[in-house]
Amino acid sequence: MTSAEEAFRNTKTFENFCLLQAQAVGSGPKGGNAGNGGWAEVSFEDLGSTSINATIEREHSDRAKKITIRVEGDAEMTVLADALEWTAHRLREGGAANA
Repeated sequence: MTSAEEAFRNTKTFENFCLLQAQAVGSGPKGGNAGNGGWAEVSFEDLGSTSINATIEREHSDRAKKITIRVEGDAEMTVLADALEWTAHRLREGGAANA
């Protein structure tokens, strides 16, 4: 990946009784679907004592070191952002109703 392909890269470490680093990287909107070249990635990495579990289709990992989500296309970037905001909101609410 060249810097020309990458329009943004933001990283933040969240600390509590563990350290979890989150990273958002992407090209920014490119005006269409995956064929137009737009993409985004979100990564979560254990920097200390974070118990991360992941299920991968047809595979199982008891503990993941890093989880990366990649989408391609403008609409996909939008729904990923919306899904992450919605999930964070729901987690803060303690998983309350599906509104």
